Amino acid sequence: MIAIKILDQMTGELSKENQQIKDELSWLALKRDLISEIDTIMKANNSIMKILKHNGLTHNTIQKSLLELEKFSSGRLSIYAQKVKEYFDMILNRVKEQTMVITSDIIESAFGKYKNYLSSNKMIGITDLALCIPAFTFDLGDKDQLKQALEFASVKEVRKWSQDNIGKTLLKKRKETFT
Repeated sequence: MIAIKILDQMTGELSKENQQIKDELSWLALKRDLISEIDTIMKANNSIMKILKHNGLTHNTIQKSLLELEKFSSGRLSIYAQKVKEYFDMILNRVKEQTMVITSDIIESAFGKYKNYLSSNKMIGITDLALCIPAFTFDLGDKDQLKQALEFASVKEVRKWSQDNIGKTLLKKRKETFT
């Protein structure tokens, strides 16, 4: 759309360079409608992706996303809107009461927070503290779910899991060697 706007602004007597630019962009005028449709679709896509990225995939975010498509009632825009609606219909039955995370940003952020915890002591390595990673994405306002999570495993079970799955850290090996 930017090139079309530039083309539209090039009126009157033009310098040789600007006339050359106008001549090279003149074919865009023939594709103005297609370019406008693509621009409209891209804006809707970006809006939908923003909704889903920041809020996850839920029945509510699907409804908000579909509102972005209501204005597409004819031509290729309606075909695009129909395809998006079909996709949402297909995955709607997979969305239960939970929010489905559909971006890696949350995972990357959780690992970043975990690495920040570990950065204070390079010798620690991976410990049972790795089990805190899911907590970085947890809604602490849901008291019932928080209670259930805290009651799920005992400290003894966590230590056993750590021994079975992580093993000894570099710090633990060092302490054993020097004591």
